[in-house]
Amino acid sequence: MRIRRTIRDLARRFGYEISPYDGNPMGRDSQADIRFHLQAEQHPSPLIFDVGANVGQSIDLFKKSMPGCRMISFEPCATTFELLNRKISQEGIQGVRTENLGMGSAKGRRTFREYSSSAMNSFLEPGADAAAYGELRRESMAEITTVDDYCAENGIERIDVLKSDAQGLDLEVFQGASRMFREHRVHLVLVEVVFSAIYQKQASALELLHFMEQAGLRLVSFYRFVYLRGEASWTDALFVDPAFIGRD
Repeated sequence: MRIRRTIRDLARRFGYEISPYDGNPMGRDSQADIRFHLQAEQHPSPLIFDVGANVGQSIDLFKKSMPGCRMISFEPCATTFELLNRKISQEGIQGVRTENLGMGSAKGRRTFREYSSSAMNSFLEPGADAAAYGELRRESMAEITTVDDYCAENGIERIDVLKSDAQGLDLEVFQGASRMFREHRVHLVLVEVVFSAIYQKQASALELLHFMEQAGLRLVSFYRFVYLRGEASWTDALFVDPAFIGRD
């Protein structure tokens, strides 16, 4: 017991946590769970909608997990979009299309807010807990569309993974994909669920869960909670539609 405790304490000093393995592989790694549900061996080139691409963090994750995947990365911030394209070009990343667009519940132009940390950038105004993560620096106007409109205009019939990291606007992203959800054309949803008051009028966890339930999607797991002042601040959640219309 003392040896195990010593090893756990040592691992924590380096930022790792060791816990007993119960034999169930699910719920430990979102990318592994995504591959499981996509049956990646049969479908080596899944289509990923990367909503809120920022500077390409999700591109790195998905391309490492499924090198043959196809991605459409949406980033509304012009400054960050330039960095995103530069990264893709410099690293020679293949199979990624970038769009200087935000996603929401309706087409149009909206005020976009840039923070000291680009990962905080959002269409929403800062909330009571925003200062813990970044400082608002500037505002500009950005184009926004919907998942349904984009799919209709580009002949996209199915989305294998809809990843949404829209910094509090995720419910609007899903509302803008109502047709795709209704017709069971979205297989998996990976979304950041925010609990802290980081943004004003942000989607609550209950609202997101209710939308997924109404759309017929089921929770796979939550992953890696981040805490603020001893309370859950945000986490990622994966949902699956068991009625997804698969490839012919």
